[in-house]
Amino acid sequence: MFRQVVSLTLLVSLLAVGSSGILMIILNSFEFQFQMHPVHKIFGVLMVLSGSLHLYLNFGSVKKILEYKKRWHFLQEY
Repeated sequence: MFRQVVSLTLLVSLLAVGSSGILMIILNSFEFQFQMHPVHKIFGVLMVLSGSLHLYLNFGSVKKILEYKKRWHFLQEY
């Protein structure tokens, strides 16, 4: 259950940072950027924290995938 909450938090923060960043670029208004900056900053910090926690919780899977790719690359050379 905890992994699901972390993954969902990561997804929501990614969508919030992405959409606020795109809107800040498209609507090149200083007032809008000033208004969206706290949202962008808070969700950016939340995304870094949840991304780090997500990586920590899934480190075993990442390690297995990287070892598999390393072996596969080694076999392709010969």
